[in-house]
Amino acid sequence: MRAVFDRVSMTTSVDGAYFPFEYEHALTPAQYADARVRIWFHELLHLWQVLGSGFLANLACDQMVALEEFERTGAPGPMSNLVDRFAAKDVTTQFSAMDLHEALARFWEAHVLNPVYILRSYAERGMDIEEELRMRHLAWDDLLGEPTHGQPVAGQFTVQDGTRPYKDIAFDLLMTLEPAYAEPYRLMLSRFSSLESVIFFPLAGYFALQTPRPAPVFTALLNAVADSPLRSALHQAAVERRCDIHTLWRATYTPLQQLALLVAVRSGNGALTPGWQVLSGRAGNRPILRHYAELLAWVRSRKGALGADLALAVPGDPEFRRTLASYFLPAATIFDDGSHACAPSSMTKLGLIMRDVPGLAGSDPAARPTVPQGLLDAEGLAQAAVELKRLAQAAAGRALLLSYGVTTNITATGGLHTA
Repeated sequence: MRAVFDRVSMTTSVDGAYFPFEYEHALTPAQYADARVRIWFHELLHLWQVLGSGFLANLACDQMVALEEFERTGAPGPMSNLVDRFAAKDVTTQFSAMDLHEALARFWEAHVLNPVYILRSYAERGMDIEEELRMRHLAWDDLLGEPTHGQPVAGQFTVQDGTRPYKDIAFDLLMTLEPAYAEPYRLMLSRFSSLESVIFFPLAGYFALQTPRPAPVFTALLNAVADSPLRSALHQAAVERRCDIHTLWRATYTPLQQLALLVAVRSGNGALTPGWQVLSGRAGNRPILRHYAELLAWVRSRKGALGADLALAVPGDPEFRRTLASYFLPAATIFDDGSHACAPSSMTKLGLIMRDVPGLAGSDPAARPTVPQGLLDAEGLAQAAVELKRLAQAAAGRALLLSYGVTTNITATGGLHTA
């Protein structure tokens, strides 16, 4: 089994035997020796992308509709045109929405885990990183700066206090190394400096994935940013105020969103549509999608719209990652032997307690915060997700048989369909 995120069941799958997941795996994945935790973190990023992206949330809902058709009839439902648009290369940019969404996940994975660590892991698995370094006249030590104790250093990206930060050349090398989804960041670096790229790329990609055609909108947004005052404002903030990247992400979010709104309309794609808006309208009575839709609404009521959206846009920021990990973890993580683990969000558990224990917040019912009724407990969510994942696998198997001209009689048995 390869690591994968299934956006219909909101599950992750990883190799190997069962081991329990912890809340801290989402917060500090680099600190765990088991490489599967770091692989799991990449798939977790895909979950957060669905919650922030109207394109991906619509794709998940369309796939759910097709799966429901399979459950009713035993025949795969109609293929959504979003599936084709997700994978198809844009004729102008030569990358797809899928490439962009993978590049964004790699961006945040690299930021959280440290690109130098990832490059070393590639070398250990046989990739010739030494040759890549020689081609660029670099040595391993050139990729790291000196400990900065939380102070930003020109040409370097400061991470945690007292640690040795990675340099921009390490980040750029990793982001342009793999041909599978390096093209969006290569395009970025062809137009912008490393500092500009590391600030603008994740936000431009986030907003582009809120439109029906992410790849061309992403490119159009880069063109708009290149001609906007955002560039000079970014340099002024970075040089004169010596802001770190976390401050710059926060400062850039709103003006770039305003620019993205204009670009989306001008390109004929309409307004930006975040994932929470799609799930709110399309989750219906589907338990798993409803669970996440209710959680999204709850987060927005508690954190404010801007705070919630910023967290989904910048999941590599430690503060925002704590928010996301507190509310939004995979419904289940499935292992090779078919077992599963659930890592219930701490705030989800708190919400269930607040909802189900009378008088917990005091004698005045009006003092208790409104908690969504659509929440599922961790094990109930996991069981529903695992069953949905099995149904999706059965549908995929059926579609594969049909593609080879193999037909079988299908009958309904308890919600699952078998030949």
